Amino acid sequence: LTDKKEKDKALECGRTLVLWLKTFNRRTLDIFAARAYFYLSLAYERLGKLSDIRPELLTAYRTACLRHDAMGQATLLNLLLRNYLAYNLYEQALKLVQ
Repeated sequence: LTDKKEKDKALECGRTLVLWLKTFNRRTLDIFAARAYFYLSLAYERLGKLSDIRPELLTAYRTACLRHDAMGQATLLNLLLRNYLAYNLYEQALKLVQ
């Protein structure tokens, strides 16, 4: 959907996928959840609403840290840094990394 420039449908699909994956508490789905957050963030970015997803990414990153989900932590950290840098929030990006 993102390749076909259907931004609204991509956003709705990403939201639905992330909500569906949140209902499960299985470590085998962590890789899929990380990929779902990537596409959800990409949809928000293409719509110009990247700041709207920041609280959800922070919550997901905190959860990934508590679950020792390495793939989720790496993906979400990159998404958060990309989010902060897009809005020139260098101080917050530095605090997140430290």
